[in-house]
Amino acid sequence: MSIRSMTGYGRAEGQNGRYRVGVSVRSLNHRYLDLRIDLGSAYASLEAFVREFLERAFGRGKVEVVIDLKPLQDQ
Repeated sequence: MSIRSMTGYGRAEGQNGRYRVGVSVRSLNHRYLDLRIDLGSAYASLEAFVREFLERAFGRGKVEVVIDLKPLQDQ
């Protein structure tokens, strides 16, 4: 993945048989990399993995990532 613009916003949603996930990313021009990651308290243990992925994807900028992961109810 290669990010070319420093300022932007994106949102995506999807689901599989077990989970529904929504991801939003907002970035602003910034001299250094400043990551803010919100996974919710239930998935806070995944923050190190997500941070490592984002550090490889973004060289710099102020980046805010919100990941909303919810189990689907049995139907």
